[in-house]
Amino acid sequence: MTALELELFPIAQVYAGSLMWPAEHGTEILPAYLDWARTIPDEVTTGIRFLYLPPIPEVPEPLRGVPVIDVTGAFIGDAAEGAALLDPLRSLATPLIDGWAEMPASGLSRINGDPEQPSPGLTHYTVVGNLDAEAADAVIEVGGPESGTPLLMVGTRHLGGALASAPAGAGALGVVEGEHVVMGVGLVMAPEMAAGVTTALDAVVAAMEPWATGGDYLNFADRPGDASRAFDEETYRRLREIKATVDPDGLFVAAHPVA
Repeated sequence: MTALELELFPIAQVYAGSLMWPAEHGTEILPAYLDWARTIPDEVTTGIRFLYLPPIPEVPEPLRGVPVIDVTGAFIGDAAEGAALLDPLRSLATPLIDGWAEMPASGLSRINGDPEQPSPGLTHYTVVGNLDAEAADAVIEVGGPESGTPLLMVGTRHLGGALASAPAGAGALGVVEGEHVVMGVGLVMAPEMAAGVTTALDAVVAAMEPWATGGDYLNFADRPGDASRAFDEETYRRLREIKATVDPDGLFVAAHPVA
C-alpha cells in the first residue's frame, strides 16, 4: 500500500497580495527587493517578477498590455506588522496597484493571478544562491522591459526560511539549498511559438549560471528528466532502493523518475 499523510497548520488569516509598479522602475526595485529579502523574518515569503500580460478581457483593464514589476507574497502575522514590513518597498516608487491586505488563507492560491484553467505554457528555472547587484542586472537584462523577451514572466521565488533547515522527520527532502528560484514562463498559443519561447527560457537560465547552485527543485521542473540532482547522494540511493522494492515494474510514472 502507498499512502500520503498531510499535516495542516491552523492558519486562518494572512497578510498577503501583490504590489505592482510600472516595469521601468525595475532597475531600482529589483536590487532593493533583493536587499530587503535578506532582512525579513521567516514568517514572510515573497517573489518578484517582470510581468507582461496580454491585452485580453481576462486581464484586469489597468494591466492589459502594460509591463509591470510586482512583489507577491504572504506574511503569517498581524496585518499592521505585515504592512510595516512592506513599507521599505512601498516607498521606492508609487505603486500601480497595491493589493496586499488581510485575507483568508484559502486566498493564497490566487495572489499570483495564475490561471485556474489549463493554459498552454512552458517554464524553465534554476536554483541560485545569493543574488547580488550584478545578478540583479543580469535578470533585468534578460527579462526587463528593454530585453524584448517574448515571455509572460521572468522573476524569482524567495527560498530560505523554513526551507533552509530540516525539521525532525522531514523525509527525503527537508532542505532546499539556495536563496531563490529564478524562472521564466511563456505562453505557446500556437505550435510555431514553442521554439522562440524555449530559446527565451534557456536564456534566462543561462544568464543565472554564475549564481546557480547546481541543484534542482522539482516543484518547478517542467522539462522531463531524472530526479537525481534534487537529492544528496545518500538520499537518492535510499530512494532507488525503495523504488526497486515497491515498484520494480515501473507502475508509477513520473516526469522526473527515480532511476
